[in-house]
Amino acid sequence: MDSYHHERTATTCATLTALRTDLAHLSDLRGAGRIRRWAGWGPSPEQIAQAGARHAAERAETFDQLRQGLAPIGASPAPADLIVLDTLRDVETDLADLLDAVCDRVAPTIRRSATNPRRIAQIITLLTKVGADDDLLGHVLSETRRLHRRVRYALGDTEDVRQLRNRCPICGARSLRELPDRGVVVCANPGCWCDDPACGCHDEHRPRRHEWSALEGIPA
Repeated sequence: MDSYHHERTATTCATLTALRTDLAHLSDLRGAGRIRRWAGWGPSPEQIAQAGARHAAERAETFDQLRQGLAPIGASPAPADLIVLDTLRDVETDLADLLDAVCDRVAPTIRRSATNPRRIAQIITLLTKVGADDDLLGHVLSETRRLHRRVRYALGDTEDVRQLRNRCPICGARSLRELPDRGVVVCANPGCWCDDPACGCHDEHRPRRHEWSALEGIPA
């Protein structure tokens, strides 16, 4: 394994470990009684259902903006109970899918773990084999970062964004931003379009920002 893949594997391991730690903190919020279900304490099931319907669209938009490195604008705060429950449910499902993807590629006969901490530990154990498959390693790292952002958001943390002095190699503007949690650099200029008509930046409805791996560096 060359130094680049070794570094990516180490980064993936560190991100998985951080996800496991923060996910345990989020589970503790539910276990400590933050999610209240009995009468007279907190919202009723009907109120929770109504709030969930009201905030469902806004949550989807918020997480889409977070994936693009944008701060959510105009969204009313969803009840904390809903955010915690939604995040724990979705992360559990996505971790199970991620473990299945890993095992299918590098350990098809292994028995899958059934809890989040054990799933993460199992993926970490298989990272040496995962690191030999560049596409699989990239998928695991990307998914782990995405899940970690969701957990951090549910815990009340915001993503760190660093402004860079470099100019964007596409539009020439000083609009580059580093997102350390994702290990990427993005161009924040909404008018940054490249010459490739198939690139997501040309999407009329939801244009995608240009992004580069922080490990590989910004192209000249």
